[in-house]
Amino acid sequence: MKAFFHDTMVNAPPETIWHLLTDAAGYSRWHPEFTTVIGTIAAGENVTLLRETAPKEAVVKVTSLDPQHRMVMTSSGGLPAALLTVERTVLLSCIEAGAVRVCQRLEFSGTMAETVLKSVPDQQSILERIGEALKKAAEAR
Repeated sequence: MKAFFHDTMVNAPPETIWHLLTDAAGYSRWHPEFTTVIGTIAAGENVTLLRETAPKEAVVKVTSLDPQHRMVMTSSGGLPAALLTVERTVLLSCIEAGAVRVCQRLEFSGTMAETVLKSVPDQQSILERIGEALKKAAEAR
């Protein structure tokens, strides 16, 4: 298993941040990795995430959704599916009035995780770019 983490302090209400995270149609306006999100970001729903870089498409399931607090999207691949599982978790924690800590975790597990990680861009820098883009978009509202 390999996991990546990034925390961002955002000076915006959790409602604003949550709206950005769950508005599939709005991702193209702020998200640096996913240019298009097809589907509805809701518990139990499958969502297709499209990006310009390889791999260009990821189908994920929203496996957990606790409004304004926690969202988990999971994808798995290979036959059997246990060869690779990727889990994206976003946690929102209010630390003081008007400030929210946004914690991102991206975890690759399964027997193919290390092999896959060798063929994809640096995931740590991607999480950092996502955190900064979310901060900028939320604070601009």
